[in-house]
Amino acid sequence: METASFSSSMTVVCPLAFERAQLMRAWGKDSTYIFCCGPGAKNIVRFCRNLPDDNHIILVGLAGALVPEIAVGSAHIIDEVFDPASDESFRPIPLHEGKNKTQQTIRITSTQHPVTTVQEKQALAEQTGAVLVDQESIAFARAISQTNCTWSIVRGVSDGCNEELPSNIGRWISKTGNIRLTRVLRTLIRQPHWLFSLRRWQRNSIDAMNNVADLVQRFIQL
Repeated sequence: METASFSSSMTVVCPLAFERAQLMRAWGKDSTYIFCCGPGAKNIVRFCRNLPDDNHIILVGLAGALVPEIAVGSAHIIDEVFDPASDESFRPIPLHEGKNKTQQTIRITSTQHPVTTVQEKQALAEQTGAVLVDQESIAFARAISQTNCTWSIVRGVSDGCNEELPSNIGRWISKTGNIRLTRVLRTLIRQPHWLFSLRRWQRNSIDAMNNVADLVQRFIQL
């Protein structure tokens, strides 16, 4: 996880290095306020412990769709974070403030590991009422609520509710948020049918992060 001094009143944190790189490429701005914390709950909680007071923190990155209405490649400002384990909801500061807001409430939930099967996605949607899933939002919402910072979440959609993912896809990413190429190649050698899906996910992820960058920039002066 990166450690740095926060010099801006706004901080953007991404779980993956790819996500951070896409934001930097899209915005073409000074990167001192854009950080990569690494994937998962533990890393985002650790990041939140080092925050200065009175910052606005935006968790930005990719998520999976749980319902057909959420299109692959789209970007969404999160209205609600739902934790099914405790039946708690967390509501971030809305970036849109009512502007250009669709009627649909965007609820996200989190899991410890990637949700890789269509059946798992359907069950999670039914259990939580969420339309998106990631690995960090619940832990982020809970941790950031213990600080004096305001916060928002913006997620882009990398995979649809009817898409299967490799069962070991979580192992493709290191603790620092970087892609482990050897593990990706090992999967493709053993299961070459994932090659075309991988190319599609790459295109979808780039499109999603470009839309995320545009969405954040629309509501915040960068």
